[in-house]
Amino acid sequence: VIMSMLWGGTLDAEKQSKVGAEFRGAVEQIVGTIAKPNISDFFPILARFDIQGIEKQVKALLKKVDEIVDAVIDERIKMVPNNVEDPIRNEAEKDFIQILLELVKLENEGEKITLTQVKAIVMVILLLMQF
Repeated sequence: VIMSMLWGGTLDAEKQSKVGAEFRGAVEQIVGTIAKPNISDFFPILARFDIQGIEKQVKALLKKVDEIVDAVIDERIKMVPNNVEDPIRNEAEKDFIQILLELVKLENEGEKITLTQVKAIVMVILLLMQF
């Protein structure tokens, strides 16, 4: 439900389920990796060496999650110009990402956000949804 709220109009049903499954799989791997016992927790002096490679694994998985969210946002950015002609239809079919992207385009600097902030908001919502 939350994924549909975030990018409901961006992806068709088949692609949405594929992206959702891919995202859930990556998050499950992150949680599993973080839950592993880490020798650096017991001996903090060894943390910088990443003896077990946990930090490297988590960074790679976070990069994968980042790429998934980037792809969805890029897909929505490509769709926005196509929907501009019909504002009534546009209002009825907005998803959360489209609303955030409209905030990016605002002229008023007090309310404007960046694409990095949009991505961060979406990632936080999606990651919190997993727990």
